[in-house]
Amino acid sequence: MALDAKVGESLFHKWECDSPTNYNYLVHDCYGSSERKNVQILDSDGCEVDAHFLETPNYSRTKGVEAKGLGGYVFQEFSAFKFPGDDNILFQCKISLCDMNSSDSCKQAVPPNCASKSRNQTISTSALDRDGPKLRIKRLVQQTKPGFALTVRVETRTLNVIENEAIRPPTPVRYCDVRN
Repeated sequence: MALDAKVGESLFHKWECDSPTNYNYLVHDCYGSSERKNVQILDSDGCEVDAHFLETPNYSRTKGVEAKGLGGYVFQEFSAFKFPGDDNILFQCKISLCDMNSSDSCKQAVPPNCASKSRNQTISTSALDRDGPKLRIKRLVQQTKPGFALTVRVETRTLNVIENEAIRPPTPVRYCDVRN
């Protein structure tokens, strides 16, 4: 079942993991994909590739909130976009878990430090991860990112992006929620 949004409409990505309180996570290697086009929107460090698609996610809701029983999450607002000739888009990301009580190097990577990264370098690929047909699964264990405990791939449901207000459904979409 597709969700509907209008080009330019404000939506939110929200990533939330059920994990022990000593674990934090990095959202990275994110792509926006249609049937014919893919564009990388977060790089392998979790930093924005092009702010026109998605800015680096906000990690302010992950620090210390788990200890208070509030359940932390990573989020970022974005404007709905579409590729020319394609109405449907979905988002795929990798999430890597870091044991914050360990001596693993991942502790310096969460949250990402993107201040020194160059901006607006859109990377487009013709086949996401070049791994064959797209599977409709919510998560898939991936090769673990070095220094992290576990890496999984997650994806949203398909988002139908419309340009004409006259074809908008009666109930608007407010969030694209990726939950592991």
